[in-house]
Amino acid sequence: MPGLRMTLGGGAMLLAVLLPTAAWSAGSVYKWTDAQGMVHYDDQSRLQQRLTRASIARAPVAAEPSATVPAELVAEVRRRCVDLRERAASMRSAGQLYGRDPAGNRYPLSARQAALALAEAESEQARYCHPDAPRRLYSEALARERQQALEAERQTADKLAGLPVATTPR
Repeated sequence: MPGLRMTLGGGAMLLAVLLPTAAWSAGSVYKWTDAQGMVHYDDQSRLQQRLTRASIARAPVAAEPSATVPAELVAEVRRRCVDLRERAASMRSAGQLYGRDPAGNRYPLSARQAALALAEAESEQARYCHPDAPRRLYSEALARERQQALEAERQTADKLAGLPVATTPR
């Protein structure tokens, strides 16, 4: 029986060496369903198609950045840019800047307050007068809408699950 023990021991050793190699060479298996509902298994993902010149050429690309942004928004951003440029220019040329208190009374701004007001106006001007401003602002608005929709879905799910609904301050 010593020969049998050697064979079993050698076989176990061989399996210990070959199994990890077989698992490593097997790679990943992807499961996908075709248009008819048939389930398929494959070693290549259907989601990760190779990029080729032909596939890139077929991809739709906007002719210009404003092509995907509503025309009304582009016009509004341009109007706002002009207004902000005029506002910043008038603030720079003014001898004294004034503010309003909660009651509506006018008061002179200190030098520091005037500098902060001008910096804020210039920052808004830079935001709205940037060549890519319509696309950026449109992307920000879409992101806010998606975030609000996700929050509404979360609150609905929490209500259905009987969890307390937390409200966020606005």
